[in-house]
Amino acid sequence: MPRRTWTQGTFEQLLAGDETGTAATRAPASIPRRRLPQAHPQQRNETARQAPEPPLPDLIELKRMPGPNSMRFLIAHGLLEPLDPSCSYLHERAGGIFGRASIVTPLLPYGAAASNGLAHWVWTGGAFPPYIDIISSSHFRTPVHGHIIRVHNRRLPTEHMMKLGDLWTTSPLRTACDLACEPPGRTGEDGKLAGLHTLMERYQVSCGACLNLLADNPRWPGHSLGIEAFQTLRRIL
Repeated sequence: MPRRTWTQGTFEQLLAGDETGTAATRAPASIPRRRLPQAHPQQRNETARQAPEPPLPDLIELKRMPGPNSMRFLIAHGLLEPLDPSCSYLHERAGGIFGRASIVTPLLPYGAAASNGLAHWVWTGGAFPPYIDIISSSHFRTPVHGHIIRVHNRRLPTEHMMKLGDLWTTSPLRTACDLACEPPGRTGEDGKLAGLHTLMERYQVSCGACLNLLADNPRWPGHSLGIEAFQTLRRIL
């Protein structure tokens, strides 16, 4: 019986289930023909349905939506929180520290860190602050989505900074001291003390620790305001 020659093309024909080959290329009886497995149409549909959806962006911009009415609708139903008429963020994402950090990250200039009121929002949430407070050695005059950038040109020890995801921000202790040294804002002295109490209670920052930090840095701007604020909180609490 003549010896048959098997080539690469022969095996490709076998795997493809070719049944038109000649006697020289036809599989012998001892070698069964194989077909590549084919997914059932229903299985293909289920696989397509199970494909992961791309994550939503941290900031929802109007230019990516069908129109302004769609953004206003989502804001009215509490799904979005507006930064300005052209940009919003997801209300649900602002419910956690790392979610808020991911919202703040694209708002900051490169190399800047969140501080003061913006850091307070990252740590505690609530209404988005009117200013974007950052630590940087540069100056920025252009508002970001309707919010003026306030630059605090400081050099902070590494123990006063923390990283949340891709965001650098001041620690709860340093944030409390920075806020205490600011004059009362639009919420008045009571609002300032309430914000400090929320931050300090949530992250177990004591008035004594804040007073000690201020005592070690007597030349901080607003130093006397900070001392007064923590002494008042100590009496209240």
